[in-house]
Amino acid sequence: MMTSKYKIQHLLLATLILIFFSCNEDYRLHNMVDDQIYAESSGFVNADIHLLDNSIYLFHVVKSGMGLQEAEVEIQIDEQLLAAYNSKKNSSYKLLPSDFYTIKSKKITFGKDDYNKSFEIQFKKDKVEQIISDEYVLPLSLKISNSSVAPDDKERLSSIVSFKVKKAYLEFDENYMDLTVNELSLLGVSFDLKSADQQQVFTNIKTNYPNSSELSFQLEVDPKAVEEYNKKHGTSFILLPNDAFSFDKKQWNILPNLTYNPIEIKIQKDKLFKDNEAMYGKYLLPIRITSVSKYGTNPDQDLWLIPVTFKLQELNRSKWEVIDYNSCIIDEPQYATTGRGTDKLLDGNAVTYWGSKWDVPLPFPYYFVFDMKEDHKIIEMGITKPTVAWRGNVKAGYFEVSSDNIKWTKVKEWVIEDNAAREHKYKIEPRVTARYIKLVITDAFVYKGLGAQMDIAEFNVWGE
Repeated sequence: MMTSKYKIQHLLLATLILIFFSCNEDYRLHNMVDDQIYAESSGFVNADIHLLDNSIYLFHVVKSGMGLQEAEVEIQIDEQLLAAYNSKKNSSYKLLPSDFYTIKSKKITFGKDDYNKSFEIQFKKDKVEQIISDEYVLPLSLKISNSSVAPDDKERLSSIVSFKVKKAYLEFDENYMDLTVNELSLLGVSFDLKSADQQQVFTNIKTNYPNSSELSFQLEVDPKAVEEYNKKHGTSFILLPNDAFSFDKKQWNILPNLTYNPIEIKIQKDKLFKDNEAMYGKYLLPIRITSVSKYGTNPDQDLWLIPVTFKLQELNRSKWEVIDYNSCIIDEPQYATTGRGTDKLLDGNAVTYWGSKWDVPLPFPYYFVFDMKEDHKIIEMGITKPTVAWRGNVKAGYFEVSSDNIKWTKVKEWVIEDNAAREHKYKIEPRVTARYIKLVITDAFVYKGLGAQMDIAEFNVWGE
C-alpha cells in the first residue's frame, strides 16, 4: 500500500507536468515550418494535352506548412523567365501565342486548410493541333499577394511548360501484339482434364485522356490477328472456337468522369471437345475495339490477345518397364558398367541415357517394347536425346501399339531432320488405346558398318 510520503511525491510530479504543458501548449508549433507556396511541378516541365472538345492543362500550386494563413496567388506569363532560360541553355524556345489558350482565372485563393489548388489553362480546339512540342512553351510564374505566406524559394515559383499534343484514344492496357510468348502466357488461362470447366480473364479498357463523357464501344473477334501474331513471333496458336468464350456486353461502356472500365471474358473448357475427345492445344482469342462513341481508338493498343492452353498430360512412367529390346551397350562386357541400359529411357533424367551396341553395332532395325501396365489413350509420343550435343544419331523409325503384346498396329512413322534438336514429339492420329508400345529405329545420320552408334535419353507418352 502506498504511504502518504509517496502519495505526496506522485501528486507533486503530476502537478509539475500539468503546469509544464499548460505553459507550453503551443510548443509543438515552434519547430513547424510557416506556410509556403510553390508550384507542384517547377523548372522545365513536359506535359501532355489531348485533342478534345475542351483541352485543359491544370497548373497545380501547393500551400504547405502549419496551415495558419490564407493566401492569394496570381499566375503570370513570364517572358523574362523564357528569355533567361534560352540564354542559359542556348535554346530557342518560343512563347506560345496568346490566341492558343485562355486562363480561366488568373488568381486563386487558399483558405487556411487548403493544400493544393490549380490554375485551369484551356486550349482552343482549332489551335491545339498547331502546337509544336519542341518549339512553343508557356513560361509561368506565381505571385503571392499575402506577405505573411513565404515563397518556398524563387525557383519553385515558376515553370516552363512544353506541351506534347496527343490524340484522344480508347485503348487496352498494353500493346499485346508486341508481347513475347512468355509475357503473353502470363495473361491467359490454362486447362487440363482435371481443372474447372470455366475460367475468367480480366483486363481494363481505358481512355488516355481525362474523360468527362459517357462512352460506349464495340468489341469483336479478329481472326487475322492470330495469323499476324504467329508470323511475328514464330508461334502456332489456333483461333479459339466462338462457342468457347462469352462476355457481357453491358460492360461495354465507360461512365462520365471515369477513365477505365474492367472487361471480363469467360472461357469454357467444355467447349474444347469434339465427339467426346479433348481438343488439346494452344489457342488465342483476339478481341479488338472496333468502334467508340467519341474520338477514336489507339491503333497500337486496340487489340487484346488472350492465350488459352488445353494441356495434354504426360503419362506417369514410374511403373513402366522395357520388356524386350535388341541392342544395348551394356550387353557388351567391356561396357557393362556404363549404366546405359534401357531403364534410362524411363528414369526422367535427360543426363542419363540408353546406348546401342557400340564396338560392333547390330544391323537395323533396333527396337524396344514398353509395358505401360494398363491401357492408356495415346495422343502423342516423344523422344529426347542426351544433353551432350553430338549424341543421339537417331534419324528415322516408327511406333507400333498393342493390347496383348502379340498383335501389333503401326500408328506413326517419323523422321528427324537433323541431330541438333534434342526433343521430338509426334501426334498420334487417330488416337489409339493400348497397353504396349514398340519404338522401332530404322535409320541413323552416321553409320558404323551395317548399324550405328546412338543414344536416347527419354521416351515419353502423352495421353489420358
